[in-house]
Amino acid sequence: MINTVHIILGSPENDELKFNLMDNDRVIGVDRGAVLVLNKNSRLDLAIGDFDSVTSAELQDIKARAKDFRQFQPEKDDTDAEIALKWAEDLYDPETIVIHNWTGGRMDHLLNLLFFVYQPRFEKLIEKVVFKNSINTIRFYKEGHYVLEKEEGKYYLAIIGMTALKGLTIEDVKYPVDKLDTDYPVTLVSNEIIGDTCRVSLDEGLLAVIQSEK
Repeated sequence: MINTVHIILGSPENDELKFNLMDNDRVIGVDRGAVLVLNKNSRLDLAIGDFDSVTSAELQDIKARAKDFRQFQPEKDDTDAEIALKWAEDLYDPETIVIHNWTGGRMDHLLNLLFFVYQPRFEKLIEKVVFKNSINTIRFYKEGHYVLEKEEGKYYLAIIGMTALKGLTIEDVKYPVDKLDTDYPVTLVSNEIIGDTCRVSLDEGLLAVIQSEK
């Protein structure tokens, strides 16, 4: 089974790519993200997208060096990122999908990325997908009880209600929350994990949990 699929997007911010590959990991470069992967001298298992953000020379290099190459028409119903998510699921069925280089570009693309959680076709991926950059890590959680580890180098904890919530409890943090119910999405930001872990439980709803540097 594939452990982790790293999806590298082509945001113009070009956030530094930091990931260590295991033998059973895979790397997907999306549009210009494929160039970033090759510039890192990392292996590129799949290059995918419409490639309207690369030069002709870069496209030829991608085709020559990627293990698998899939090009789509620019006029399509899905974004390149959505296509990459679907291919990651169908081709590899990984335990985790880490998305890199997702900030600094168009705001509509960023919202499209974060709103994947509302699409029924991605239901099985919600708790598998992790967004990472040099400052933030975002994970998503459905109903349940969780022990969250404080990430090295991270200071702030934000709990974002992506939906109305029922029974949200946050423990072992600077600002605890006890059985919170809301009728609309809420943003509980600038909290802090006191020790090495905190506990989060939710009866109904969907959470985005963000750990950020100070």
